Amino acid sequence: MLKMLTAATGEIDDREKTVQDILAQLDLEHNLLPHSVGIIHCHSDFIASDVIPMLAANLPFPSVGGTSIGLAIPGQLGRLILTVTVLTSDDLDFAVGTTEPIGNTLNGEVRQLSTRLQTELPSPVALLIAFLPFISSLSGNAVLEELIAGCPSTPIFGSRSICDHLNYKGIVTFCNGVTAADSLALIAIGGPLKPQFLHTTIEKETVVIKKAMITRSNRHILQTINNLPALDYLTSLGLIDAKDARGIDSMPMDLTLPDGSHCTRVMVSISEKDIICGGDMPVGSDIRFTIMDSQEVIQTAIDMAKKANLIKINSPQPRSGGIILISCAVRDWSLDMENLREMQAVASELNVPYSFVYSSGEISPLPENPPPAHFLNVHLVACIL
Repeated sequence: MLKMLTAATGEIDDREKTVQDILAQLDLEHNLLPHSVGIIHCHSDFIASDVIPMLAANLPFPSVGGTSIGLAIPGQLGRLILTVTVLTSDDLDFAVGTTEPIGNTLNGEVRQLSTRLQTELPSPVALLIAFLPFISSLSGNAVLEELIAGCPSTPIFGSRSICDHLNYKGIVTFCNGVTAADSLALIAIGGPLKPQFLHTTIEKETVVIKKAMITRSNRHILQTINNLPALDYLTSLGLIDAKDARGIDSMPMDLTLPDGSHCTRVMVSISEKDIICGGDMPVGSDIRFTIMDSQEVIQTAIDMAKKANLIKINSPQPRSGGIILISCAVRDWSLDMENLREMQAVASELNVPYSFVYSSGEISPLPENPPPAHFLNVHLVACIL
């Protein structure tokens, strides 16, 4: 049996009260099963209070997590909050770990971690849950490829952390109370677990500029479009201001890849004449710049939450487990002043335990499109446990 426990608090000034609030809601004395793991998420403003090490020290099980710009659990949601999700079980095993700091290139540390955690489990690994750092010089796809290489047949779910500070300088991940700006944290779950996965994205975008072609890139770094420097191309069309990059992350790009498949990417920042993007930008891809339909953001969230809820309540163990949801921050930003609405929409449809977190990159299997996981942008994904 697997249970999901959740707790949240908006207390940011008094870290002792923060910890007390969380522990009181979790009531671990009466709710814990033999094996447990904790997932901590918070707004980046909580980091300065050093509450993460104190909270982790007061949890009688390992914990991992990262920063976010919006969080929700049953009965509570918001921006400036901290949440804890506990997975506790009598027949599943959990192992956690983190990498050494990752630089501009990967040197096997991610692959080694995913391989090592498998050996620490007494039962076959059934799921990896990953918490990626945000490193602008490193492609999220490259990090995921290393995870897959270390555990090639195991589904992987997770997110890349995010914050709302300028240039994403407040992003960190956590592992057992230690915070790091450039380390990946990982949970490995072993035993009789058969997670199910759902995903949705936006299809009714308004096309701002019709097809162009990516003519040079370095993975997630977009260098030239139609043989022009990417920044020059976008500024010539009036899509962005070279001196003020604010807002570029709210304009998704629809890519038709050379093999004919499709994916959605977002722009993150400017680096000289290049555009740093949310995922790989393969050369030869057709690219369209779009504006999101805010109503479709809400409707797709409602539809997927309804489906996830139905799957869970009709499962063989409807009172066991719960749902972890991860949504792209761009979906949230597209809602402007009503940017709690996606979380509210999801909350209105779920009557099972769940946690919801915003990310700068979503990781999930796509059942219709192997391998075990994909690095996504502009998606809402769910892992039904």
